[in-house]
Amino acid sequence: PCAEQVSFVAAGLKFEIVHIDLSQASIDIATARVKMHAGVAPHVRFIRGSLLEVASMGLGKFDFISAHARSTCVALTL
Repeated sequence: PCAEQVSFVAAGLKFEIVHIDLSQASIDIATARVKMHAGVAPHVRFIRGSLLEVASMGLGKFDFISAHARSTCVALTL
């Protein structure tokens, strides 16, 4: 998972992570990795798509965006 996810859980913050990726294989790997970190999985939603489409996904505004070469994690702290 994004390092931020684990930090949010450790800090006791309420948050939602939206992981956006073009590759289903990458989403599958990320899903498996999230399950290895206690308390993170309930806060993560995976979407297959492009960051360029995020405005049309109806996800609202984000407090934090972490974009990487192959995937994007966006976090909304509640």
